[in-house]
Amino acid sequence: WAKSRETHPGPHSEWFWDIEQAGGGCILDLGCHCVEITRSYIGKDIKPIEVMCWADTQVKPIDAEDHAIGLVKYENGAIGQFEVSWTF
Repeated sequence: WAKSRETHPGPHSEWFWDIEQAGGGCILDLGCHCVEITRSYIGKDIKPIEVMCWADTQVKPIDAEDHAIGLVKYENGAIGQFEVSWTF
């Protein structure tokens, strides 16, 4: 079970808060790094087979998520967990 957590409050450019321009929220911004960190422990050649995430907008006045937790199950039984937030 490999865990990674990343969080930061900003500052961000105006386009960052526009989901159409940014493409997503904190999962896209921070989660991608966390997944790669866990993959470095689990093995980059081991394929993910199942993903479950919880995401919500709790603080920032935006249309995208500002908090998220995700679990990635891999074909060898390993679990990668990430927690990301645009607030502390």
